[in-house]
Amino acid sequence: MFYHNLRRMGLIFGVLILLSSCSSKEQSKFTKEENSNKAVSPANPVREYIINDSNKVLLNADNVSNMDGHILELARNEIYARHGYIFKRKDLADYFSSKKWYKKNQNYKEAFTDIEKKNIELLHTYSAKYAAYQLIPVHTDDYRVKDYEGSNTFKQQQMVIDLNGDGISDDVELNVPKTEGDTTWTLKVNGTSLQFEGEDVYPYFDIVDLNINDPYFEIAFQFDSQYSYWRETYFYYYDGHKISPVGTVPDFAAHSSMIDGHGTVKGIDQGKELQTWYRELVFRLDAEHQLREEEQDFYPMSPPTVLTAKKELRLQKLRNSDEEYLQINPGDQVSFLGEDNRGYIKFELSTGLTGWFQAGDKYDFTDYFEGLILYG
Repeated sequence: MFYHNLRRMGLIFGVLILLSSCSSKEQSKFTKEENSNKAVSPANPVREYIINDSNKVLLNADNVSNMDGHILELARNEIYARHGYIFKRKDLADYFSSKKWYKKNQNYKEAFTDIEKKNIELLHTYSAKYAAYQLIPVHTDDYRVKDYEGSNTFKQQQMVIDLNGDGISDDVELNVPKTEGDTTWTLKVNGTSLQFEGEDVYPYFDIVDLNINDPYFEIAFQFDSQYSYWRETYFYYYDGHKISPVGTVPDFAAHSSMIDGHGTVKGIDQGKELQTWYRELVFRLDAEHQLREEEQDFYPMSPPTVLTAKKELRLQKLRNSDEEYLQINPGDQVSFLGEDNRGYIKFELSTGLTGWFQAGDKYDFTDYFEGLILYG
């Protein structure tokens, strides 16, 4: 079992490193705007086209290379929608029905121009490239811990793309440090620049659409680390005048599998109770176009960890209750189902009954259970 039963000293050492480095890590990602204009309201409340002129202009890698899978799919189907194709998939039917230019054609036939055919082929090609570069689980003990598999060489450091839905293409460029010891990266959108320290950043930016019902595409940077709990994703948007932060999500969150397109982004962070494991966090866009973490009532372990009890523990039927109705005895097998981030752990006994235990600093659970996951 991967990373199973590592020595406690490895865990303690990792925690000390994390605590001593958190403040310097945050400072290292300080961003600076050369343009200090305040963000303005969008000229259009929604985006009408993914690619405004995909029926007239031959696209190339500069137009599509860093788009995520959701945007690539919508851009490809947009060409079909221009001809009135009637979509059978509900999400696509709902999306294109919301566009004022879309007219269903009961007599639809594929009558694409040569430019449209080539653009469809290009978008298919990049969709396949994106699908082959995926986040996959890497720990059998904890399915939420993922890493990238495949090649990201198709992603570029420049694009020509409409970022704010005004129908005008924007020039986007990422300048990577070229001299040894220089860790300052610069993102340029038209005449606006954003600088940040990024020695662990992937050498490209991702174009994502956090909410398909607003005009903006977001720009994302993913910071890697050998430690999962140090990975982060930074999101920004461009309003036509300024590059503004949207928010930071723990771990790799710029992949389309982590974004629902309706304002929700998922990330993972280490849980606080019982063992070292990763819980899924949910962030939502608010009215100010900022990502805010949504507090959840329960954070499930995936998959539940099967433990063998070494000492007796008494469980409560309900949280915030003194009523004890279940007992775990030495030798019993129980499953750790998750926790509520407020100090309560949920267990399931072999009988199928479940109960809660209030954790605290006085409990060293390595004395109470065998089989704990302890990431070093």
